[in-house]
Amino acid sequence: MKLFRCDQIKQIDEYTIKEEPIASIDLMERAAGQLLRWYLPRFERSRSVFIFAGSGNNGGDGLALARLLSSNRYDTKVYYVDFTSNTSEDWKINLQRLKTETNVTLNYLKDIEQFPVISSGDIIIDAIFGSGLTRPVEGLAGDVIKYINSVDSTIVSIDIPSGMFGEDNTENNYNSIISADYTLSFQFPKLSFMFAENAQHLGEWEVLPIGLSGTAIRNTISPYTFSEKNEVAPLLKKKK
Repeated sequence: MKLFRCDQIKQIDEYTIKEEPIASIDLMERAAGQLLRWYLPRFERSRSVFIFAGSGNNGGDGLALARLLSSNRYDTKVYYVDFTSNTSEDWKINLQRLKTETNVTLNYLKDIEQFPVISSGDIIIDAIFGSGLTRPVEGLAGDVIKYINSVDSTIVSIDIPSGMFGEDNTENNYNSIISADYTLSFQFPKLSFMFAENAQHLGEWEVLPIGLSGTAIRNTISPYTFSEKNEVAPLLKKKK
């Protein structure tokens, strides 16, 4: 399997949307369907689901999953980490679908004092940030990440643990990265998954295929490949 930088994955996404063709919101729905298929056989309906969503497409994935889980009779609660009002277009569409197709309420988390009570048997879905981060998380989002890490519940991160960079994390603040039990990455693992120092934040990670263009994958050049033996070639080296 080839490994790509996050900017290359974005280009492969865009090529798929153009050439398949498929609308970006439908590609997001495809990804949410894969998340649901992973989730259903693992967690009982007796366990409440708390989804923490950010403003971008990672948050949109979380809203789409919330709708699908609720439709499958899971007790689903959604908290929008309200550090900005600038949300993506697909996020807006999935919020409208959540409102019209389910009884799930979007709770606005404006202060850490509003953090919900979560029991050890509940499931936390981390959909705050995707892999496009380039600076450490601070402010309300950073506080929420630290609070989530302090809760004794199972944490599932969508695509990448929130706060983790897609490649080099040497300048990151590890105290502001979700420590997931499971990380579900779309189509490819991220390069950052290959570094031992990030393992404690990834938990068990798995790649979920979402049907990105085989042509784009073949034609995108990368020096990195990942084998079933968890070997990366060439050897990735941490910057000094």
